[in-house]
Amino acid sequence: MTVKQSIPFWALLIAALVPASPSFAASEPADTLVRRIRTGAGPRLLSDVLDELMDDLTSDLAKRSAKSLSPIAIRAVRVGPTLNASAIARIVEQGLIRRLKRYTRVVPVKCATCDAFTTRLEGGNWLLKRGVASAADMRVLRRDQQIEALLDITVDHNAQTGVATLRAEAFGTEDGRIVFTESYDSDRSSAELLRTGEILRTRKERAGELEKMLKGRPDFEVGALFGLMTLPHNKSQSYGTIIGVRLAERFGLDWRHTFGFEGSGYFNFSSVAAAMIGVSYWWTFVEPSLFAPDWRMGWGMAAVIVGTEGNTAAFSYGIEARLKRRFSLVSEVHWVIERELTGRKFGGAGYRMRFGVNW
Repeated sequence: MTVKQSIPFWALLIAALVPASPSFAASEPADTLVRRIRTGAGPRLLSDVLDELMDDLTSDLAKRSAKSLSPIAIRAVRVGPTLNASAIARIVEQGLIRRLKRYTRVVPVKCATCDAFTTRLEGGNWLLKRGVASAADMRVLRRDQQIEALLDITVDHNAQTGVATLRAEAFGTEDGRIVFTESYDSDRSSAELLRTGEILRTRKERAGELEKMLKGRPDFEVGALFGLMTLPHNKSQSYGTIIGVRLAERFGLDWRHTFGFEGSGYFNFSSVAAAMIGVSYWWTFVEPSLFAPDWRMGWGMAAVIVGTEGNTAAFSYGIEARLKRRFSLVSEVHWVIERELTGRKFGGAGYRMRFGVNW
């Protein structure tokens, strides 16, 4: 930047060295990094969005020839007006340097003159210049620090669409030719998936789910369950084996709700046998993760058929741990409405433990 003599040099020097007053700082407060913004995939932490964008950039740089990029220095990080400039720039610069050193063969170095102010007297005018601003400056940088390329980063956030964007451009210090350029938009992509394990869907996947709903195409799950069950009979708990199937349809946000039919058979040849036919609803109450079971709670009701007399109804509540991806463990308590069966009391509270195989 060139400034004519109409502005005193001492005023320019003070403006460059003294930090800006808080009243003239960026429009966003310092807690921008921890506030939630809305992207196309829902409310998220801005720091998570930046991590995702930097991961995508690092992945692309790692695929490039290290010879054309290394050593590389970050010349500038420019931040849009809706974000806190100083905080975002610091986080992005430090995050990229850490990723380049850890995951790529590109060697990051510190550009000693990229943020420096220099002055000189030319034609009776004081000239104030910041950073690397000319081809001659780049050649000096290449000669003194052996820097092969400079990287410019621009971070912006569109408040209307809720999309954060990171643009990167790298150019050689020898002749200024562009060796890399790319732009990244925020979305819940595989970068965040690998970092957190959260099962996240992209816009394309969500659009496919919406299309399936609009066209009335169901999303089914089928399970076979077997285990141990108690059924109160004659003032004591009758222990037996339960074997059944479950057919349910998934629905709701991220398919976290299921509703369907269950049919089971209870066998205890010393006292009573029963068939149970009913419906159940299950809700995944913990955010789905690749690295942990899916925890669901559910409610059910069923008809209990024991023959020509004593038929009744049962209500249940349970917790299910859905393992990855085929198996599950189900623990439930149930209440069977009391009836008379062969002159004896039948019904009351019991429980069941089941193992499931799911498709």
